Amino acid sequence: MNRYRCEVEKSRYSNIGQQWEKAVWFTHEDDRHLMQEKIMVFLGSRFSFVTIYKNGRCLKDLTHLSGDQIAEIMDSSTTVADVFEYCREHFCKDLAPVKRSAKPAKADYQLDMFGVLA
Repeated sequence: MNRYRCEVEKSRYSNIGQQWEKAVWFTHEDDRHLMQEKIMVFLGSRFSFVTIYKNGRCLKDLTHLSGDQIAEIMDSSTTVADVFEYCREHFCKDLAPVKRSAKPAKADYQLDMFGVLA
Protein backbone atom coordinates (compact mmCIF):
# COMPACT_ATOMS: atom_id res chain seq x y z
CA MET A 1 0.00 0.00 0.00
CA ASN A 2 1.25 3.49 -0.89
CA ARG A 3 1.13 6.04 1.92
CA TYR A 4 2.10 9.68 1.80
CA ARG A 5 2.39 11.95 4.82
CA CYS A 6 3.84 15.26 5.91
CA GLU A 7 5.40 16.01 9.30
CA VAL A 8 6.57 19.44 10.42
CA GLU A 9 9.15 20.24 13.05
CA LYS A 10 8.39 23.16 15.31
CA SER A 11 9.94 26.48 14.26
CA ARG A 12 13.00 27.40 16.27
CA TYR A 13 15.70 30.01 16.42
CA SER A 14 19.17 28.61 15.82
CA ASN A 15 22.00 30.23 17.74
CA ILE A 16 24.49 28.58 15.37
CA GLY A 17 23.00 29.93 12.15
CA GLN A 18 21.37 32.86 13.92
CA GLN A 19 18.18 32.42 11.95
CA TRP A 20 14.62 31.12 12.25
CA GLU A 21 14.34 27.64 10.80
CA LYS A 22 11.81 24.88 10.21
CA ALA A 23 12.08 21.44 8.63
CA VAL A 24 9.22 19.84 6.72
CA TRP A 25 9.46 16.07 6.14
CA PHE A 26 7.50 14.45 3.30
CA THR A 27 7.35 10.65 3.46
CA HIS A 28 6.28 8.06 0.89
CA GLU A 29 6.05 4.42 1.97
CA ASP A 30 5.32 1.55 -0.40
CA ASP A 31 4.76 -1.67 1.55
CA ARG A 32 4.53 -3.75 -1.61
CA HIS A 33 8.06 -2.88 -2.70
CA LEU A 34 9.45 -2.37 0.86
CA MET A 35 10.44 1.16 -0.03
CA GLN A 36 10.54 4.39 1.94
CA GLU A 37 11.36 7.76 0.40
CA LYS A 38 11.76 10.97 2.39
CA ILE A 39 12.14 14.56 1.32
CA MET A 40 13.26 17.13 3.86
CA VAL A 41 12.61 20.76 2.98
CA PHE A 42 14.56 23.10 5.26
CA LEU A 43 13.12 26.60 5.45
CA GLY A 44 15.40 29.14 7.07
CA SER A 45 15.23 32.90 7.26
CA ARG A 46 18.53 33.12 5.35
CA PHE A 47 18.52 30.03 3.10
CA SER A 48 16.39 27.02 2.13
CA PHE A 49 17.30 23.63 0.74
CA VAL A 50 15.97 20.13 0.04
CA THR A 51 17.52 16.76 0.90
CA ILE A 52 16.18 13.47 -0.54
CA TYR A 53 16.50 9.99 0.99
CA LYS A 54 15.49 6.55 -0.27
CA ASN A 55 15.52 3.59 2.15
CA GLY A 56 17.71 5.57 4.55
CA ARG A 57 20.33 6.44 1.91
CA CYS A 58 20.86 10.07 0.90
CA LEU A 59 20.25 10.48 -2.84
CA LYS A 60 20.44 14.25 -3.07
CA ASP A 61 21.98 16.52 -0.47
CA LEU A 62 21.63 20.27 0.02
CA THR A 63 19.94 21.29 -3.20
CA HIS A 64 19.25 24.98 -2.66
CA LEU A 65 15.72 26.15 -3.39
CA SER A 66 14.67 29.34 -5.13
CA GLY A 67 11.59 31.27 -4.08
CA ASP A 68 9.69 29.94 -7.11
CA GLN A 69 10.58 26.35 -6.21
CA ILE A 70 9.44 26.84 -2.61
CA ALA A 71 6.17 28.34 -3.86
CA GLU A 72 5.65 25.36 -6.19
CA ILE A 73 6.28 22.82 -3.42
CA MET A 74 4.33 24.66 -0.72
CA ASP A 75 1.28 25.65 -2.76
CA SER A 76 -1.96 25.16 -0.81
CA SER A 77 -3.47 23.04 -3.61
CA THR A 78 -0.47 20.68 -3.56
CA THR A 79 -0.72 17.14 -2.23
CA VAL A 80 2.19 15.26 -0.67
CA ALA A 81 2.24 13.05 -3.80
CA ASP A 82 2.60 16.23 -5.92
CA VAL A 83 5.67 17.21 -3.86
CA PHE A 84 7.29 13.84 -4.65
CA GLU A 85 6.51 14.15 -8.35
CA TYR A 86 7.88 17.71 -8.47
CA CYS A 87 11.11 16.65 -6.72
CA ARG A 88 11.45 13.62 -9.02
CA GLU A 89 11.15 15.83 -12.10
CA HIS A 90 13.41 18.66 -10.87
CA PHE A 91 15.94 17.21 -8.43
CA CYS A 92 16.19 13.41 -8.36
CA LYS A 93 15.07 10.98 -11.08
CA ASP A 94 15.66 8.05 -8.66
CA LEU A 95 12.39 8.74 -6.82
CA ALA A 96 9.48 6.46 -7.72
CA PRO A 97 6.98 7.96 -10.19
CA VAL A 98 3.67 8.90 -8.61
CA LYS A 99 0.75 6.80 -9.79
CA ARG A 100 -2.29 9.02 -10.26
CA SER A 101 -5.70 7.60 -9.42
CA ALA A 102 -9.07 8.65 -10.74
CA LYS A 103 -10.40 9.38 -7.27
CA PRO A 104 -9.44 12.65 -5.54
CA ALA A 105 -6.65 12.67 -2.95
CA LYS A 106 -7.57 11.98 0.66
CA ALA A 107 -7.71 15.02 2.90
CA ASP A 108 -4.77 13.54 4.84
CA TYR A 109 -2.60 13.83 1.73
CA GLN A 110 -3.48 17.50 1.13
CA LEU A 111 -1.01 19.99 2.56
CA ASP A 112 -2.29 22.33 5.26
CA MET A 113 0.01 25.28 4.61
CA PHE A 114 -1.34 27.21 7.61
CA GLY A 115 -0.25 24.30 9.81
CA VAL A 116 3.06 23.80 8.02
CA LEU A 117 4.17 27.39 8.14
CA ALA A 118 2.76 28.24 11.60
